[in-house]
Amino acid sequence: MRWFKYSAITLGILLLLALIVPFLIPLKTYIPQLEKLASEKLGEPVQISALKFSLVPLPSVTAQGISVGQSQPIKFDTITLRPDLVSILQEVKVLRAVEVKGFTVDQRLLNFAGALAKPRDKEPQTLRVQRVKLSALQLHLDALKWGPLRADIAMNEQGVQGIEAGSEDGKFQLHLTPRADIQDLQIAAKQWALPIKPALQFEQLTASGLVQQSTLNIPDIRGKLYGGTLKGKSNADWAHGWKVKGEVQVSNVETKEIVALLTRSVGVSGRLNAQGAYSLHAKEPGQLAESLRGNFKFDVKQGVLYGFDLAKAVETLARSGTRGGQTRFDALSGTVIIIGKQYQLRQLYVASGVLSAKGDVDIAANKRLSGKVTVALKGVSNLVDVPLDVSGTLSDPILLPNRAALAGAAAGTAILGPGFGTGLGSKAGQALEKIFK
Repeated sequence: MRWFKYSAITLGILLLLALIVPFLIPLKTYIPQLEKLASEKLGEPVQISALKFSLVPLPSVTAQGISVGQSQPIKFDTITLRPDLVSILQEVKVLRAVEVKGFTVDQRLLNFAGALAKPRDKEPQTLRVQRVKLSALQLHLDALKWGPLRADIAMNEQGVQGIEAGSEDGKFQLHLTPRADIQDLQIAAKQWALPIKPALQFEQLTASGLVQQSTLNIPDIRGKLYGGTLKGKSNADWAHGWKVKGEVQVSNVETKEIVALLTRSVGVSGRLNAQGAYSLHAKEPGQLAESLRGNFKFDVKQGVLYGFDLAKAVETLARSGTRGGQTRFDALSGTVIIIGKQYQLRQLYVASGVLSAKGDVDIAANKRLSGKVTVALKGVSNLVDVPLDVSGTLSDPILLPNRAALAGAAAGTAILGPGFGTGLGSKAGQALEKIFK
């Protein structure tokens, strides 16, 4: 009992010392030396606001308020070093973990990291890191804003042994496992939104691939979104700039919420099936989104086209154009060509009972519309093949009858009366336009 009592007292004293000693050590006196050493190693001025030393649960040193650089410094909230005490007396010192918290990865940091990674004269290894932990990380690369993120990097004498990373909310997870000169990549996400516009919401997303030097090959991408499915593959190369290309196929996806991510003024509902290829090429990764090129064939079943009333535009033949309304359809199909922020809709075809339409429409980067749609409407008036010019913007689209169709419709109405005469005159006006072009 006496031995147990003395042991408990000794342990209590040691714990008390562990809590008190860090407050007795004047760590501020070491800050200038650390700043100088770090600045020499990194080649950039380094500033540290405060140092904190802790003995429990194991000895560690934490630097707070770190900035690297002068004009636009790269900032870190804290960097904690956890040494292996056994290695202190050895030639190669070992850090069990380096924990970095609260920083932003942007183009400046990537450039800085790239400069540090350039080959230098080999020096004897005096320090080895077993694990690097990153937390409260923000990724800011132009249009790409993503965070907070985390990463856990296991290392050995040969280099990186494995990476486990993802979003701090657990919705996105990434695993990278090296084998020989190739790294296996596994991605899994649930209830996760893309960190770049359009921010598509995935119920589930999985991908697997290989990373080798400056290339990434993902032959298997599968996802569930908006009630449908996605399949695809992608390749990336960043040896000279950034190049990405791939193919994608979606099936039975509800379009209304997806279109709402692009514009809130015009919408399309219905079940979408589409497939096609895309490519991106930019100097910096954050510029990839604006370089998008794509060609996709699509069809939508049993939906509504909001913002356009094709039947009304034909029936009224309004000289001032027709705005608003909606068109219910059984089928909508065509090809969309994407060039950066511009969209070209080709071979459009709409079928809905007595109505059918076909045409081509362009959407400029400023959201302005241009194009032509020819509408056939069967009914009492027998209006057929009436050409409509498409103009305005996505928020205020305008359907305006072709001048020749208006002139023909007016002449037909005057000669044969409204209804049959209007339709026949419109048809004749369109034919004359083609002859005299």
